[in-house]
Amino acid sequence: MTTMSSKQWNKLREKLYRQHFVEAQVKRGVPFQMKALLKKQKLSQAELADRAGLTQGAVSRALNPNYGNLTLNTIIRIAAGFDVAFVGLFVPFSKLLDYSDSLSEEGAADVPSFVEEDQQSSRQAERTAKLSPFLTRTAAPEAQMRFRFTPPAEVTAIGSERPVPSNDAKHPEPPMELYGRTDSPAA
Repeated sequence: MTTMSSKQWNKLREKLYRQHFVEAQVKRGVPFQMKALLKKQKLSQAELADRAGLTQGAVSRALNPNYGNLTLNTIIRIAAGFDVAFVGLFVPFSKLLDYSDSLSEEGAADVPSFVEEDQQSSRQAERTAKLSPFLTRTAAPEAQMRFRFTPPAEVTAIGSERPVPSNDAKHPEPPMELYGRTDSPAA
């Protein structure tokens, strides 16, 4: 925990403070993220309202952190207007502190719409498909699937049917950034 979080944690020992802290995070955090998404997607309140099937007044109230009567139905409709998902979760206070300590406008707006995410996913799938003959799954200690580059045993020279032997010294493993990772491959 950071110093600020340690001080905050001491305050959280009081139940009424915890209640007010959660209330403030929700009432201010949701409108804060909505404003950041409006700015990122270059939308006006009226445009968002039209996409969400709401009035501009309802969007305006939702963007006001002092309004306090924002319903889940309105949040869900606004999420649909942004073409993103909304997840409301019950979490331990330590996670709430981590979230509140790291909240920034850039982070709040770092939510791609479904279309952006789908395009990104399609591009990633295309890259993976092109590389799939050279990728093998390796079990990672963290129980995640990881991929490791496996150079082919023989490579055919361009314009030739003769195989050219691979030499690991001459053809080192490519940078892992190509595969969405910057760490070393699992052995």
